Parts: sequence; C-alpha cells; structure tokens
Amino acid sequence: MTDGQIRSQIAASRWQLAAPHVGGVYVTHTGPVTYLTRCWAFLLHAGTGAALGLETAEWSWGLRDEPPDKVHIMVPGDRRIATQKGLRVHIRQTSQRGDTRPANRP
Repeated sequence: MTDGQIRSQIAASRWQLAAPHVGGVYVTHTGPVTYLTRCWAFLLHAGTGAALGLETAEWSWGLRDEPPDKVHIMVPGDRRIATQKGLRVHIRQTSQRGDTRPANRP
C-alpha cells in the first residue's frame, strides 16, 4: 500500500497504531489493542534479534497470570531503541548466549 492509502485508513479510523509512538506497525481493526498485539508491535519495531524479556517473557510462557504494566523486550547489545510509553528496553550483552527461544509468537 502507498503511504497515502495507509493514512486514509487511519484517518477513517479503520486502522490504528499497534502501540503508542510505533510508526509503521498498524492494527487493521477498530477494536481494543491487546497486550499481545503491543508485544508484537514493539518486537517488530525493535527488529531482528529482539525478544520478549523478564516479566513479559514469563507472562508469554504462562508463568504469570497477568501481564506486567510495560512490555519488556531484550535487544542485541549493538542496538539502541528509544524507550516509549508502555515499553521497557533491556540491552542483552553480547556475551549472553542461548537466551532467546524461537516461537510462533513473541
């Protein structure tokens, strides 16, 4: 889609940002944005090598009943992602290995 087509969908309230201040990641429905959707949005925004971390990872694996207030993500040590409302970024040291788990979801 063109930028104009995307802006048109947002202006008509058919689409919305998946998370505050995360441009380029949209929800294509008008309902509430879930915590899991925000997790995906922040991971897509952070790019390759990003993973859910700490309390958010615990929640995603069913080790917590309720999600934390913020989405916690881990990013590689050479990446810098600006902290935003609802997001907590943690830098993974390059010496840490085997600390991410691939999955069909965050």
